[in-house]
Amino acid sequence: MSTATISAPRFKLSTFADSSAKLRKAGSVAGRPIVAAVLHLAPANLSGHEVCSGRTKGCTASCLNSAGRGGIGATFTNDGQLVTANTIQSARIRRTRELFADQAGFMARLVADLEKLVAHARKVGGVPAFRPNGTSDLDWSAIPCVRHGRQFAHMFDAFPEISFWDYTKIRARIGQYFAGALPNNYALTFSRAETMANKVAAMDALRAGMNVAVVFSTKKGERLPDVWNGHVVLDGDVTDFRFTDPQGGYVIGLRSKGKAKHDTSGFVVQA
Repeated sequence: MSTATISAPRFKLSTFADSSAKLRKAGSVAGRPIVAAVLHLAPANLSGHEVCSGRTKGCTASCLNSAGRGGIGATFTNDGQLVTANTIQSARIRRTRELFADQAGFMARLVADLEKLVAHARKVGGVPAFRPNGTSDLDWSAIPCVRHGRQFAHMFDAFPEISFWDYTKIRARIGQYFAGALPNNYALTFSRAETMANKVAAMDALRAGMNVAVVFSTKKGERLPDVWNGHVVLDGDVTDFRFTDPQGGYVIGLRSKGKAKHDTSGFVVQA
C-alpha cells in the first residue's frame, strides 16, 4: 500500500519522517519500508535545562539544531547559543520545559505519538522507528511511562514493536551498551568529538565493538575515508537509521553539514 494514499499522523510532540531532513532518506527492513519519527528538544541548555550532558564546545557550536527549518529566522552566537528564536526553536524550548515540569504528562503525550506511529506503520505495511534524541542526549531508559494502563520502566519496553535509535556522547552509556543494559530494540551509537576524554572513549568503544559516529570534512558527493584509525568506515549519510547498521566496531562516517563546515575545534576530522 502506498504511503501517498494515507494521511500522515498528526503528532503532539514528534516530527514525522517526511517533515525531517534527518529522516527523509529511504530505508527498509526485510523489504518493508521504515516509517519513522523523531523528537526534537532544545539542545544543550537553551531551555534552561541541560539535555546534552556529554556535549563539547565543538558539537555545541556545530549542532544541527540550527540547520534546515530550525535555523530559518533564528539567530545564534558562534558557540551555539540562541539569540532570536523562530517558531520551531520556541516549540523545542517549550517541549523541553514541559518534560522537566511534568514528566508524566509529557510521557503520556509521547506515548500517544508512538501509538499513532505504530498504527500508521501498520497501515502502510512498514516498520515503525523512532529517534528520541533528535537534538538532545537524554537517557530515556530512566524515564517510565504508561501504555494501555500498564506501567513500564521506559518507552522501549512499552513499545517492543518499534525500532529505536540514538547517538550519544555520554561515556557512561558505553558501559550500559557492553553490560547488556540497553533494550534490545534500541540501537545506540557513540559520537566522537574533539576533547581528549571523548576521543579516548570513542576509541575504547570501537575496540570493544561499539559503532562510533565520526564527522569528517568530506564534502557532499565525495567519498568518505575507507578506514579511520584501523576501523572500517561506513557511509552514515546514506540513511540515519542506525539500527540497520552492522554492529562490531564500525566507524559511521558523516559529512560535515551546516556550521560544522566551518569547525576549527577538532570536532570535525579533516579527511
